[in-house]
Amino acid sequence: MPKLNALFEPIKIGNKTVKNRFVLPPMILGEATPDGYVTRNMIDRYRDIAEGGVGMMVVEGVAVNTPGSKGIGGLIAKNNNLQGLANIANEVKLHGVLAVMQVLHCGRQALPEANGGVQPVSVSDIPFWMGTKFAPTPRAASLEELDVIKQEFANAAVLAQNAGFDGIEVHCAHGYILATFLSAKVNNRTDKYGGSWDARMLYPLEVVKAVREATNPNFIVGARISASYAIEGEPTIDDMSIFAKKLEEIGVDYISVSGGTYESHWKQSPPCYLKRNSNIEEAARIKKEVKVPILVAGGICYPEEANEFVEKGMTDLVCFGRALFADPDLPNKVKADKLEEIRPCIRCNLEFGDTFKQHQARCSVNFQMGREKEYEIRPTMVKKKVMIVGGGPGGMEAARVAALRGHEVELYEKSNEIGGSLIVASEPEHKEEIRRLLTYFRNQMKKNNIRVHTGVDVDSELIKDMNPDALIIATGARPTIPPIPGINSKSVVIGEDVLMHKSKVGDKIVVAGGGCVGIDIVLQLTEEGKKVILVEKEETFGKDLDVISWAAVEKLFKKLVAEGKLEICTKTAIKEIFDDSVVVIDSEGLEKKMEIDTLILALGYTPKREVSNPISNIIAETYIVGDATDARRIRQAIHEGFIAGFTV
Repeated sequence: MPKLNALFEPIKIGNKTVKNRFVLPPMILGEATPDGYVTRNMIDRYRDIAEGGVGMMVVEGVAVNTPGSKGIGGLIAKNNNLQGLANIANEVKLHGVLAVMQVLHCGRQALPEANGGVQPVSVSDIPFWMGTKFAPTPRAASLEELDVIKQEFANAAVLAQNAGFDGIEVHCAHGYILATFLSAKVNNRTDKYGGSWDARMLYPLEVVKAVREATNPNFIVGARISASYAIEGEPTIDDMSIFAKKLEEIGVDYISVSGGTYESHWKQSPPCYLKRNSNIEEAARIKKEVKVPILVAGGICYPEEANEFVEKGMTDLVCFGRALFADPDLPNKVKADKLEEIRPCIRCNLEFGDTFKQHQARCSVNFQMGREKEYEIRPTMVKKKVMIVGGGPGGMEAARVAALRGHEVELYEKSNEIGGSLIVASEPEHKEEIRRLLTYFRNQMKKNNIRVHTGVDVDSELIKDMNPDALIIATGARPTIPPIPGINSKSVVIGEDVLMHKSKVGDKIVVAGGGCVGIDIVLQLTEEGKKVILVEKEETFGKDLDVISWAAVEKLFKKLVAEGKLEICTKTAIKEIFDDSVVVIDSEGLEKKMEIDTLILALGYTPKREVSNPISNIIAETYIVGDATDARRIRQAIHEGFIAGFTV
């Protein structure tokens, strides 16, 4: 038995057995056709994850077949989509995985561009906040329309049954139409479906009951709920516990506990700035109220923690969403006690952040996600000697992939340890996932017998002496130091030196730059009890963050401002620096002098072209990847490293 054996105990859902406690939750990834039909990419992705050893998979939200129901990039429950859905179900079940299809109606979140211009239909005419603007105002559904929608939920369940799925999950969470009926803020109806908690529960319960009655007794019916909306005044955990008991009474076979809405993304899909396992406490509370199995989702990345949740009886099954995109083989590796080989999810949300754009979601650490067949790693026909200059994420990923293909790989790093930008990025307390990624890459260098040379300053002569068949340049970037008057003042320190505790700071602190590094510095120093002024030339901080991470940081920063620990000056730039002060200028040209002990520069990065350029034309087959090309995020470095290692 594996060490984390609680995760591998079979469990009954309805009259069907799930082989283990790993679940892939439904996540709309934009791989469907624009009109909502199954694609080859979707089938390949589900097969890849099924082969990785999960016990249960819930196929991403399938919209009921009514006008204005569909989400951008999602599927549709139409009879002519039956074969595509059947293909997914068959692929999943071939690997002994329980196959469930989620069905939903987007309600006020169903943007017109996903529905042929049709105005959204919702519980009321209250639009929702998309993060930067309000969505189009929806139309309140009539009682007759609600009857049609209810019937279409039942029809979708029959479609799933006919497609060969083991069950269906009714989506009552995340601000979709059934969740909005539960909301006192959004549900302003005066008919039988509005007003008291009992009245607001009525329609979602009717829908689930209709689904139950439309399918055979052996067909699983589950429901997904947001146990916390994470919005003041919305249903409480006490309310949702009552709802869960009502769901059990009408015959659901399981309850999937999530959290948040699309107005509180950070609860639904917590980024690295917030704690993992965001819904486990609510799941544990609901589990005490019902006898049917409980699933829990929300930033669950680590199998060790998931095993503990099951052991303690806090949940029955665990949803690994983003973690399974980072490493589809995660359950198999856990079963084989190879935890060190799991490629960790870093909870970046970079590719999942903007739900309201048609795009195919990708994983920052797993380039192959969604491209499994196109970029399947196979042995090379021609073995090459590959030299890699730079041991950051791009260089290490290139080395890993090239070695897996059978090439002879040697990696050279100027510093005394490999890791590059990951070393700095992993330093903040809240970046544990980055620390795991760094460890993973270092382990991969050893596992794949890659010869690593540290403390070596590669020049043209060394490359000529080595005479590789292919050269991959991944020399990274250095902190940008702009030509501001006084930039060499004794008060000035580099941001990454602060994160690495190489530079001391005083009590009067200004941080110049509100990107990822600047944000990490603010969080680190305020945690240490410091007061910080953040100066950012753009309209807001966090311009390089996805919408979910930005919302989380905004929430944290508002709290720090309220506590008097942080002052934020946007549309403001550093004009001149002195040993004890700094002059800033805003967008209207107004200047202000601030007394400082320390000015911390977090103004981005500049490629080390003085290193890469002299060696870029020596070997005919040369690739330049990551920050050596342009200073960006971990995602670009890893993706470009993969392509180089795959192509060489």
